[in-house]
Amino acid sequence: MKKGFSLTEILVSIAIIGILSGIGIQAFVASRQRARLEEDVAKVMQALRKAQNSALAPSRSETGIATGSTLCAIGVKITSSTSDRKIQPIYQTGTTSCSGENNYGTATTLNYASINANRVITFNIPFAERLSSDQSVTLSLDGVTKTITVTNSGLIKVE
Repeated sequence: MKKGFSLTEILVSIAIIGILSGIGIQAFVASRQRARLEEDVAKVMQALRKAQNSALAPSRSETGIATGSTLCAIGVKITSSTSDRKIQPIYQTGTTSCSGENNYGTATTLNYASINANRVITFNIPFAERLSSDQSVTLSLDGVTKTITVTNSGLIKVE
């Protein structure tokens, strides 16, 4: 009786291990890309929700606006430049129309995802609604895309 494995058995075992590890590595890389995209989506969602909450209960000390100014809206400006993808908190002031746009706070940088276009999404004070139509921002990374939509009633959803 022979002990050990034949050359054919060893080669078949190595081939099976190679195929399974190739599938596993491919799935691992795809999950890392999805996790990176989800990280950037979470940053955008956090900035939008913070702006919405600030519009519901605006604090002049948070935005740094003068006491005499009329605060109309609080929101975010999303920049899609390939070298500088960031989310900047903004506020709008004005007596007849909300046209002045001012930055405040610290901008958040997106690390991985690319953005389809520059966007300014604001929430009107005091009810944090949007008077204009729905707005969306699409983030993509290596063929995987996520769309964040803000409806005119202020609902924020991810698709």
